[in-house]
Amino acid sequence: MTRCTTSIAERIADTPPLALRMVKESMNRGLDAGNMAEAAYMDLYRFLALELTEDAREGHAAWREKRPPEVRGS
Repeated sequence: MTRCTTSIAERIADTPPLALRMVKESMNRGLDAGNMAEAAYMDLYRFLALELTEDAREGHAAWREKRPPEVRGS
């Protein structure tokens, strides 16, 4: 793998598992959406669902404290 590919793979591996699952679902379902508005609405739903997770709270706290987040997948 090239350095760029390795860098991207490392970033994906560091992504919280639930968020990664939601991204994959958005990509798959977005292709089946009837129009752009429908796809955007589905993405908004997933974004709001992720904002209610413990990982989101940890991510916001870590950003405020200027430290890496400790994600747990919940």
